[in-house]
Amino acid sequence: MRLLYLLFPDLPIALARRAHPHLVERPLALIAGTGPESVVTAVSPAASRTIRPRMLAGEARLHCPGAMFLPDNGGACLDELERLALIIRKYATVSVAIAARTSLLADLSQERDEREAATRIRTLARAWACTAVQAGIGSSRTDALEAAAGSRRGIGMSDPREVAEPALREAPGPLSLTVALADDSRDGPRVTSALRRLAVVVAAYGWDFREVRMSHETTTVTRSIRLRFESPVDVPGAEARILAALAALPEVSRGHLTIALGRLAPRVEVEPLPTLAVAG
Repeated sequence: MRLLYLLFPDLPIALARRAHPHLVERPLALIAGTGPESVVTAVSPAASRTIRPRMLAGEARLHCPGAMFLPDNGGACLDELERLALIIRKYATVSVAIAARTSLLADLSQERDEREAATRIRTLARAWACTAVQAGIGSSRTDALEAAAGSRRGIGMSDPREVAEPALREAPGPLSLTVALADDSRDGPRVTSALRRLAVVVAAYGWDFREVRMSHETTTVTRSIRLRFESPVDVPGAEARILAALAALPEVSRGHLTIALGRLAPRVEVEPLPTLAVAG
C-alpha cells in the first residue's frame, strides 16, 4: 500500500489571520481550554521564537507577553480540509480522507505512476489551499508523514516496503440509533442508556463528531433538533447538550427518538507537554 500525506503545518495560523486580518503583524498563538489547564495548540513563526505548541497557556504568556492569544480553531481547520478533500475527490481521486487537524491522506495504490499522481494532487491542493502544503509518499501513515514533514519542495519519498496496515479508512456516514420512549419524551435515563450504546460504536470507529440530528416522532407530530459543535466531541462531551435539547421539547408523549451523529472527524485536542519532575 502506498499513501500520500498532505501536510498543512501552518493551517491554524493562516485561518486565524484570515479571520483577523488586522493582526497580520502580531505574533499569534492559539489556545484550547480555559483556566490553568488551557494549552497552546499553534503558534505563528514570530511567536515560535519563545513559545511552542503544547505549552500551558499561562507559561506561554509569560514567555511571549506581546503575542495575541486567540481561541483554538480546530473546527475551522477541519472545515477547510473537508473543502479541499471535496475538490481532490472531484478532480483527482476519490480515495482521500482527513488524517488529522492539519493533514489529508490519499491512497495511491491504484495509480500507475505514484509520483505523477502525487504531484497532480499536491498541485491541486496548493492551488486551492490558503497556506503551504508539504507532501510525502510512504508505505504507512507514519512513513508518509515523515516524508512529508521532511520535504519542503516537491514530493518526499520513503522506500516502498510491505506494511501490514489496513486500507485507507474514511469517516463513515452518520452513526445513528432509534430508541422507543415511554410516556415521557424527555426520559433522561432511557436516552442516556441509548447514548452509552452509541458511544461504544463511535469509539470503535475512532472518530468524534461535530453534529447531532435528533428526530422525535409521535403519532401526531414529528419534531427535529439539530445541534452543532465547533470542534469534534465524543458522546460523553455532547450528552449534556443532547439531554438539555430534549428537555426543552414542549410535549410529553410516547414515541420514537432517532439520534444521528454526523460530520465525523478525527479528534483535534492537543495534549500538554509533560511536566518534568525536579529533584529536591
